[in-house]
Amino acid sequence: MRIRTSLAATGLAAVAALALTGCGGDDDKGDGGTKQSPSASASAPGGSPGKVDSASLQGSWAGKTAGTSVNVTVTGTAVTLTAQGTSCDGEVADHGATMLAMKCSAESGRTMGTVASADAAGLVVDWGNGLTDRLAKTG
Repeated sequence: MRIRTSLAATGLAAVAALALTGCGGDDDKGDGGTKQSPSASASAPGGSPGKVDSASLQGSWAGKTAGTSVNVTVTGTAVTLTAQGTSCDGEVADHGATMLAMKCSAESGRTMGTVASADAAGLVVDWGNGLTDRLAKTG
């Protein structure tokens, strides 16, 4: 009985530690806990990690992720995305990092993505679920 109580207390301590750290949550540096791509040359003035100048997002982008064609168009703060036969509409949002907040007609795995970089080399969006789109500028 004493071993069970000790194991239960250890398990509760581990759960409490995870809850307090937020599983890698906000370290209050404004980067949302995201890893910054070294090619993020379109960072906002001041070099804030995870911040990409929204002007560098403007235009059309296309590529393939895991064999699926992905197309993104950004006009102002409005974003459209098509992937896997699904269309999504959304907006560029600032949540401490530059994000694409999307609403899709069906499940696409692309609802909230962190813009890692946007420059002449391309657009990189990390969707936080294992999907990362690396797209080339098409217009």
